[in-house]
Amino acid sequence: MLEEALEQLLVENLTPYVDGISLDSLRLGVFSGSLELRDLRVKPDALGLLGVEGFRCRCGIIRLLKLVVPWGRIHAGKLRAEVQGVHLEVEHVADTSEGRLSDADLVAEMREMKQRAIELRVSQLRDLLEAQRPEASTPADAGGAGRSYAMRLVRKILNNIQVDISDLSIAFVSEKRGLACNLEMPRLAVVSTDQTFRERPGNQEVNISGNSLYKLMRLSGFA
Repeated sequence: MLEEALEQLLVENLTPYVDGISLDSLRLGVFSGSLELRDLRVKPDALGLLGVEGFRCRCGIIRLLKLVVPWGRIHAGKLRAEVQGVHLEVEHVADTSEGRLSDADLVAEMREMKQRAIELRVSQLRDLLEAQRPEASTPADAGGAGRSYAMRLVRKILNNIQVDISDLSIAFVSEKRGLACNLEMPRLAVVSTDQTFRERPGNQEVNISGNSLYKLMRLSGFA
């Protein structure tokens, strides 16, 4: 059940943003405890779904997404994710729609994207509330109890996961304005902490009550 819960978590949280996920490779990697997904294509609407309104991913790729799952300690939520080669080229929605859409159609398109982002957030909040429900105690609720357990595990993973990103670059291009700029971050790390923003040793679990997450971000070589 744990493997299936993690597989479902990855599918639900990756497919809205990227293409190129092999479900067979995903399933094999999850069950083996070492998952590698290569050459994922970032979807044009990924930024809008993340709440960055008015911008579209002109092209984008993630060269490698690696997830190490220590199944012997999965109940502590100690996962480590490595992401390499994130290259994005971003443009403003209005630049790509000029001559193709009227102002009214452009506004409608942006509203539709915002609605999709809201629906995605509502779904995530629903899962969070499900994770906080007490486990069912009757056979009739066995399915609900399994789902609730899986969501509590997801919450624990979010509290404890460590993410290392290397070779990250984001370019903004506007052919209409004759403008181009590039942001490079050779290394970015997201570290899980407790409520006081203190990093815990690798063998200690982070337990957070309520709905908050506490993370530190470390940048090196920012240019």
